[in-house]
Amino acid sequence: MSRFAENDILMREAMESLDAQGIHFKKPTAFQLKVGLYSFYPGKGTIYLDGAPQARAERGLECFIELVRRASKPSSYSSKPDRSDAPANQGFHIRDAMSGR
Repeated sequence: MSRFAENDILMREAMESLDAQGIHFKKPTAFQLKVGLYSFYPGKGTIYLDGAPQARAERGLECFIELVRRASKPSSYSSKPDRSDAPANQGFHIRDAMSGR
């Protein structure tokens, strides 16, 4: 199986899982899914935060879903503003990615 065919399968599985979880996403490229400030690359399982110099240590779809869920919940213990709606996300707030949650 070619690398591109494998990526297509992994991408489809990731999109179906996000849909099933009620997580809205964008697909900026054939290899990338984006939720808020986070990008996920199913072919390698890597997760990036916009502006970060390297991928996060976590890998895989399950980690991506958990990260998105954690990031979508407002922090009750911090007085710092939620940076997930910084201008870099171009109007796609991570909380908007979660339908009814």
